[in-house]
Amino acid sequence: MSATRTDDLFTQYSAASVVNGILEDLGIDKVLPPQMFYNYTSGQINKGKKPMIPVVTVDGKVRITNDDLFVWVEKYLNKNHKVSLADLAKDTEEDLEENVEEEVTVS
Repeated sequence: MSATRTDDLFTQYSAASVVNGILEDLGIDKVLPPQMFYNYTSGQINKGKKPMIPVVTVDGKVRITNDDLFVWVEKYLNKNHKVSLADLAKDTEEDLEENVEEEVTVS
């Protein structure tokens, strides 16, 4: 566990917030409830099954690593919305370029 920094860990609730922010940034009108992340992690473990999102346990509490969350997000986006995180990065880069062009034009 020492290889994972605690600031790289998410509770199920914070994971839902991060993912919902990504969905919003991509223009996807969908909100994933925190309960879904609980069911995919702790709920699966409580049933004796493998979690659908890999987890680590810190001080007896289930957490999702940054890397595992973003691997899951990428799979979710590809399967359910036919987009990827690269689309978000591309949109962000285009927005930045537009802002720079506007600033140059205004000056």
